[in-house]
Order: sequence, then structure tokens, then C-alpha cells
Amino acid sequence: MCPGCDGLGEQFSFAPDLLVPDDSISFKRGCIVTLGRWKEIGRWRRHRYQGVANTVERQRELEPGTMLETPWRDLAPELRHLWLWGTGDLHITYTWRGGASPIKYGGTYDGIIPELLEKYRTLRSRPKLRQLEQYMRTIQCPECAGQRLGSQARSIRIRTTHPDFNASPDRSLPEVSQLSVRRLADFFAELELDDTARFVATDLLKEIRERIGFLLNVGLDYLTLDRPAPTLSGGETQRIRLASQIGSGLVGVLYILDEPSIGLHARDNQRLLDTLCRLRDMGNTVLVVEHDEETMRAADRIVDFGPGPGVRGGQVVASGSVE
Repeated sequence: MCPGCDGLGEQFSFAPDLLVPDDSISFKRGCIVTLGRWKEIGRWRRHRYQGVANTVERQRELEPGTMLETPWRDLAPELRHLWLWGTGDLHITYTWRGGASPIKYGGTYDGIIPELLEKYRTLRSRPKLRQLEQYMRTIQCPECAGQRLGSQARSIRIRTTHPDFNASPDRSLPEVSQLSVRRLADFFAELELDDTARFVATDLLKEIRERIGFLLNVGLDYLTLDRPAPTLSGGETQRIRLASQIGSGLVGVLYILDEPSIGLHARDNQRLLDTLCRLRDMGNTVLVVEHDEETMRAADRIVDFGPGPGVRGGQVVASGSVE
């Protein structure tokens, strides 16, 4: 899981285009709107930013003044990223000339956006918070580029031998997550593993294939694993929960579902019913609010409410078997 966004792929943060409304001017001329022009920045921070510029220019063999005097739009993307998100492990040095004799300092540079985020988290003044929030919105996570996984997980590649993937048999975990559930089932059906990997992955693959099978059985073969949860319909969300409950193997549970067949193609309805019956046969009670005739005919008991809809209902009209 990406530590920057907690696996969400996005975060509420400061947006670069809002922080730099005019990209035709340079850092020194005040392209970062929250900093202002060079002379408006405190002396300590000026020395620090100068130290960042000098260190980066020296390391990358750039012309002196590139970092501070080049218009923002003409700076290389990686240099803009350094200003906004920090230098990582790069050690920077800067000199403070505020006293009688210069003092040399060293350390890392966190970046303008992380510093603003830290300020935002510690502020208690609502007016100041609102002032900062005008430069914020939900943006793609800069650490994982929206892929939700940490750097180590993103570097892993899996190879399948399924003929449908001959053109590109090697996939990273984010690329695997972009496959539909149907394609995912094919991908994991035939993996290329050596003896050690096969021994380690046996239980994992069994679990993965079972979970994919549950999603297929409830008619969700068209979904992708990287699909954001808020974009799912109510019926899709219910069926995902249903698939996870089957995998948990619980018994003695009362399940209540509200029209789980909504949005489901008629050809997948029977698979959903088979799943509900499987839950029942495991030793659970399944209560379904539904108007679908096929679902009602599969029920052990039907309770019909009426006689009319809304305020004209509320009475038990009939109760018993289908017959």
C-alpha cells in the first residue's frame, strides 16, 4: 500500500496549477503564489531556497540561476517536482549570513507542498485554513502516480502463459489491477512459476482464484480491481460484499439484500441465485427484498407486502411457498 495516499491513489493536497497560476514567471519573481516574490520571503528561507538551487545545479551540472530564474513553464518537470515535493535523500547545504559571521547548514529539503501540508495540519485558525484551502483539491498521489501501491509492490511483475496474453505476458501489479475480472481469471489460470515460487504461491493462488470465481458468480466479470468504490452502483456494492461473505465461510448469519439483481444482465441472474442458495446451504438465513420473478421463484418462502405501494401498503398480503 502506498504510504502517501494510504492506498487510495489520490489525496486532498495542494494542486500545482493552483499554486502556480502564472507559469510564465520564475521562482524568484514569485511564481509560487503562497511564497510571493523573492524580496517578500524571509531572509532565512531565501538562504535555504538558494542552497537548494545551488546544490541541485551543482549536482546536475546546470547553469547557475537555472532553478531560480528560469520561467516555471521552461523548467524541466523533474526540477519543478523538486521544488514542490522535495529533494528526497539529496543533502543540501546553505549559508546563513544573519550574524557577525556566516554559518553553514546542511540537511534535506522537504518541498513546498509537504511544508504547506504540515502547516495546514497544525493550523487552528479557520480563516487561515480557508485561505490555504483555495489552493487545494483532490489530486493524484505523487508518490504512486495513482497506482495505490508502494514502490516495492509496483516493481513486482507476474508472468502468465495463457495464450490470450502472448503479446504482453509480463504484467506489474497495477497493470494486473487494470484487467477486468473476466480477464483476471484467464491471467491467473496459467502462471509461469519455478518450483520455489510455486511452493510459496500455492495457497495464495488458491485464494485469489476462489475470490475471482466469487466475483464471476455474482455477475461482476466486467469490473476492474482498480475501480474506485464510489463509482459502483448499489447493486454492484452488494454483490461485492456477497462475494466476500461467501469467501469468509461464516455460518448462522442473517443476510439482508435490497434488490441485488439491479443492473444485472439476465444471463447472470441464475449465477447470482446460485450464490444466494450457496449462502443458505452453508447454514445462513438470506432475506432478499426483490421484485424479480426468477428470484421469487427460487425462494423457500415469500412474504408479499401491499396491497398498494407507499402509504397504501404496509400490510402482509400473502406469506408462504411459491405454490
